[in-house]
Amino acid sequence: MDNSVQNRMAIFLQKIGLTAEQFERQVGLGGGFVSRINKNVRKASLFKITNCYPNLNVDWLISGKGEMFTTNEGKGNITGTTQKDRLHSYAVHLNMSDFMFCKKAGLSPSYITKLTNNMRETSAKKIKDAFPQLNMDWVKTGEGNMENACSTVLIDMSIAERIEKLIAFIGISRANFENQVGLSRGYVKYANNVSQITITKICARYPFVSDSWLAWGVGSMVEKTFHSVPLIDLNNTKHLHRLAAKDTEWDGFTFYPCLDSNIDFAFCGITGMNGVSPTDIVLCRQTDKPTDNCITVYKDKYTIGTSSNDGIFYKVCEIIKRL
Repeated sequence: MDNSVQNRMAIFLQKIGLTAEQFERQVGLGGGFVSRINKNVRKASLFKITNCYPNLNVDWLISGKGEMFTTNEGKGNITGTTQKDRLHSYAVHLNMSDFMFCKKAGLSPSYITKLTNNMRETSAKKIKDAFPQLNMDWVKTGEGNMENACSTVLIDMSIAERIEKLIAFIGISRANFENQVGLSRGYVKYANNVSQITITKICARYPFVSDSWLAWGVGSMVEKTFHSVPLIDLNNTKHLHRLAAKDTEWDGFTFYPCLDSNIDFAFCGITGMNGVSPTDIVLCRQTDKPTDNCITVYKDKYTIGTSSNDGIFYKVCEIIKRL
């Protein structure tokens, strides 16, 4: 029988019902850690493992001495002795904070913190609806695997692949994406474990992106409350001609969180417009009653305000502040 650390790790993973990739993501270890583990594993890595699985016997893992677990209470205690511990462990597994987990499930922000072992059925239903892959029997009693056997979430596409898909959807280069989000050069190409901080940065820079989809592949890329509108470059003569002609075919689009679907176009902020910075997204709709801060488009030119009675007037409906 193989008595290596890798073999014992494989036995442990089989016991808790996780793949190597799921385990690495949950604990916060680099990709391929499980396949490379040996008796000289770093203390920092062991700390991450025992922090997530306090009942795992490290002596057993490294040398094979003793039992797999430091208690005899079985798998129900591997990721915590209470429902609170198991929900927290699952949130970590999904690379989420407890706050985001509760937000996704429609629970109060402090739900996990205050939970003991008395989960109400109404709360259990909300969690099950939000995370259909989560095994609720495991949450309630600690019995069985963390996820249902039929779970497909996070298998078809990794978070790194979803970021690549988002970049392609936006239509910019990796370098531009990294610059706009505030990531280091080459981050996307070599991303393995994407932190919650990075997910928050991406969603703040591109607010139309669903954090549920980005973090763990649930739902659609674009939030349902967002609408698609043409993104116009007011300094592009071709764009102004097409806008004046009320052309409906545009190359670039943006998304905005507004219930009003009657926005005609959006543009990046321009100098000289009150309360607008160059990085803002401005949403406009045609109006018959121009104001001092409206956009007037006439032939291949635009002006701010009503300096002329000719042209088409667009009022500013909303200004979206961006980082």
